[in-house]
Amino acid sequence: MSRTEAIGSLLYLAGATRPDIAFAVNLLSRRQLSPTESDWKDVKKIFRYLRGTSKTGLTFRAKEDNMEAMTDASFRDCEDSFSTGEYVIKLYGDPIIWRSYKQTYVSLSTCQAEYLAMSNACQEIISLDKAIRDITGKTLYPVTLWCDHF
Repeated sequence: MSRTEAIGSLLYLAGATRPDIAFAVNLLSRRQLSPTESDWKDVKKIFRYLRGTSKTGLTFRAKEDNMEAMTDASFRDCEDSFSTGEYVIKLYGDPIIWRSYKQTYVSLSTCQAEYLAMSNACQEIISLDKAIRDITGKTLYPVTLWCDHF
């Protein structure tokens, strides 16, 4: 398997069923234009981690009648001064949407990077809430939004 195919496979897994690898895969995918031997070692580490946790999966139990989201941001962790944002949205207590991404603005502070991550999560929550209202006729307010810097 080539390096590009390996990263593509990891991106698919991170987006479809494995939110636990999303941050690491996001960072590795950014370095595909000029990968290093260290990057390839990191790819192999992720595959070893996946092999060791192959029985781990997402379980949907619908135990809570609510929606909540958790956000985080890494301030200026990219070489070009951009930050990385992440969020996980849970519906009925189970993760249904997650994302790790390079923010499109250069944040001036940790607070601003965190705010941008929360803003992106809120946009996703609004879209999800509309879809739920269209399907079920009910809304899941209030939505709890967790952030680690406020």
